[in-house]
Amino acid sequence: MTLRRKATLIVSSAVLVGTSLTGTASAAATAVEARTAATAAGTAAGFDCESPYLRDTENYNGYTAGYSWAWNVEVGINYNNSQYHDRVKEIQCLVNNLWGYDAGAEDGIFGPTTEAAVKAFQKDVGLAVDGIVGPNTWRVLRIGYQK
Repeated sequence: MTLRRKATLIVSSAVLVGTSLTGTASAAATAVEARTAATAAGTAAGFDCESPYLRDTENYNGYTAGYSWAWNVEVGINYNNSQYHDRVKEIQCLVNNLWGYDAGAEDGIFGPTTEAAVKAFQKDVGLAVDGIVGPNTWRVLRIGYQK
């Protein structure tokens, strides 16, 4: 199975689960259409925090805002040195603009607002709620289902 097909299946599954939980099939369909348009625009125009796009290559498949390709690096409230700035900004962009939570300013600083948004996200999607974006949280963040 190709990476593109896997991503399509994951996103479709997430949308189906989300619509069954929220009862908003038309809103989910609109979100998928918007995300597809954003993917095309993002690929053509480059990186855009407000419109994360699906990057589908041999080595990478998932939504990105273009700041970091992290998938398995742990990032949390105590990770605020320059080494983590782009990873935190990627988290903030995806949480704010792809999932619909409020992680605060997309400034690369993992503060209390970002931590609260990550915890709410983790709770809502059934992940362990620890406020740390590790491998499992990254994977779900990159799926691209919109709240």
